[in-house]
Amino acid sequence: MSLRKSRLQSRIEKALKPLVGLPLSDMWRAGCQIFEFGQQHPFQNRKGEQVIRADYGLDVSCPWRIIAPEGMALASWDYLSDDKRTRPRHARSRAFFEQLRAATLTVEAIEADSVGGVRFRLKGGYVLEVLPVSTSRSDEYWRMVTLQEEARHHFVVTGGGVQASRARLLAEQGIAPDAKADHLPPGESSDD
Repeated sequence: MSLRKSRLQSRIEKALKPLVGLPLSDMWRAGCQIFEFGQQHPFQNRKGEQVIRADYGLDVSCPWRIIAPEGMALASWDYLSDDKRTRPRHARSRAFFEQLRAATLTVEAIEADSVGGVRFRLKGGYVLEVLPVSTSRSDEYWRMVTLQEEARHHFVVTGGGVQASRARLLAEQGIAPDAKADHLPPGESSDD
């Protein structure tokens, strides 16, 4: 096995670098698991509603888990059912949620693997792992969404590699984005 990072690992770590030093400040479900990073503030969603969001969101469509210093705190498997009675209620999960509410789980380091997985090392010995398990090139594993108006874009990792939003690429070229052309074809990215 090579110690040299793959191009995919380097691209993922570069895209996620802005999260280092930010707290994991919220997590919720909306068809996939959303992890939010940074300070929470008012934001207008697509429907024109005022909501509270952080500047960065990680939308995870594949399995994930959070490891506490004492062992597994919670994982995607715990959230497969809408029945809240099946959610973890043990001391490790309670301690994690207390720190999440206090916004003390700051990202200290990010490590990508060669297949699109990511490990976020958080303050206090916690680790958030994103674990792709599909071999389909078209399956979306996760995406980082930047909600800041001046830099809004998506960085998408699929079984086929990395995609970046067309809006970001056009903005970098000084061209107004076309609302109909949201994403690049698979394999294209601003990093190419």
